[in-house]
Amino acid sequence: DQAQVEDAARQLAYTKIESPISGRVGLRHVDAGNVVRPGDAQGIVMITQTRPIAVSFTVPEVDLQKVVEPLRAGEELTVEAWDRNEQTLLANGVLRTADNQIDIATGTLRLKAEFANADEKLFPNQFVNVRLKVRTVKQAIVIPAAAVQFGSRGTYIFIANEKNEAAVRDIVLGPADGIMQSVTKGLEGGENVIVEGVDRLREGRPVTLVTGPGGVGPAPTPGAPGAPGAGKGEGKGGKKKKEK
Repeated sequence: DQAQVEDAARQLAYTKIESPISGRVGLRHVDAGNVVRPGDAQGIVMITQTRPIAVSFTVPEVDLQKVVEPLRAGEELTVEAWDRNEQTLLANGVLRTADNQIDIATGTLRLKAEFANADEKLFPNQFVNVRLKVRTVKQAIVIPAAAVQFGSRGTYIFIANEKNEAAVRDIVLGPADGIMQSVTKGLEGGENVIVEGVDRLREGRPVTLVTGPGGVGPAPTPGAPGAPGAGKGEGKGGKKKKEK
């Protein structure tokens, strides 16, 4: 009768295992012929959801309000996921939520971002570097972070003045992304900033402007006229000049 047919269909359904989620299937934990039980800790196979995928990261306590305030206001904050070497952009996503307490051991707040991951460049348990955009500073003056020096006088940089001599310039720093540093005071656009070789520089020392991948660096050492400068720079650049 109909009751027996329905019971047979129900029993047959027990022979088929369906995943409650879609995702990527890992290596199976059992082989054909193995005995499995509902209480097995490993199960038959591990399935991980990859589209979308979430990335957890932390921000320092001092930056808490910069992140939480726009999040509470309903703004959609953009998050970028970069590879371990911070050379390749893997995916773009959005910040979804923040933890409800600060980790007192590290002084950080845990955040979670979501990525569509349509091309599956992000992999479960993968290490990535995260860049969170909280605001945009327009018309900002930026320099390589490597050019910034710290000392008893405060924060400063070396520039190449109109006489092609090294000059110390005190600056006030703005936001940074780890590679580039914005400057809010003490530097004008188009000035030549010395990036490398600053440990050998002194106020008034001649420098050489080098075009292309070179930049601005200390002048050639005695006995090696015409040698390229040791530093790289950002700014308006210029033609290569010999030491006077």
